[in-house]
This record gives sequence, C-alpha cells and structure tokens, in this order.
Amino acid sequence: MSGRDIELQLPHLRIAAREWGDDAGEPVLALHGWLDNAASFDRLAPLLPELQLVAIDLPGHGRSDHRPAGARLHFIDWLPEVVATADALGWSRFALLGHSLGAGTAGDQQQAAGEQRPQPQSHGTSYQSLTGRRGCPRRPHRCATSLQFRRSR
Repeated sequence: MSGRDIELQLPHLRIAAREWGDDAGEPVLALHGWLDNAASFDRLAPLLPELQLVAIDLPGHGRSDHRPAGARLHFIDWLPEVVATADALGWSRFALLGHSLGAGTAGDQQQAAGEQRPQPQSHGTSYQSLTGRRGCPRRPHRCATSLQFRRSR
C-alpha cells in the first residue's frame, strides 16, 4: 500500500503530508525525526492498514514551507503545527506516533494538553511484532511513541 501525498494549508504556512490506510480508521498523526520527512513512515504505515495514518513534513522539512528567518526550532515550538494540522484534517480526537524529534514533540504535546492528557494506546502492533526482536534496537531513539490525544472544541 503506497501513501498518497497531500497538502494542508495552515493559517501561517503550508504543510506537506502523506496519508495511508482506512479513512474510517482511528486517526493517527505521525511526526518524523530530525532532518527527516514524512517518508520516514513509508515502511511502517502499510503494516497498519486499519489506521488512518497521516505523516507530516514538519515545517522546514521535506516539501513543507519553512518558518520565517529567526524562528525557534525547539521541541515545544512544533506544537502549534501539530494542533493546526489536526484542525486542518478535521480531527478532534487522534493519536500521535513519533520517531526521534517527533517522539519528543508527541511527549511535549501530551504535557501541554493538561486535562486533555493523552492516554497510552496499543494498536495491536509492537516493535517486537514488526522486527521479530524484543525491546528497542541498540539505538533507543529509533523506538516510536504513540499517544492518544483528545481535544474539546
């Protein structure tokens, strides 16, 4: 199953993304790692066909617009794009899947959510079932984080 490239116009910039899966499936927003892009999920996404998985190119990565000169690039600074992307997709409830920078950003989103704190969720697919090995690989930053996030409008 190959992904379909899409573009989302946020209030302040354009985000490129790739989507896979079932439109009726649980919505999952995937966030890539440092110096990477949405294609990071090209091998994983086909293994999760029951989800509606959308991987974005964070601003300044892949085909997304860059932020203005002088803009900050800390983990927490990606949060407005995460929320604005979910809004552009029409999602009020979604899960976050992250790798490296994306996992850190997903964790920051969890902390910023306050009373709307995400709950850990299993999608029936673990690292072990994808690789045949237990636990994280030798480089633990390559493990993924998945959090469920609900927002009230």
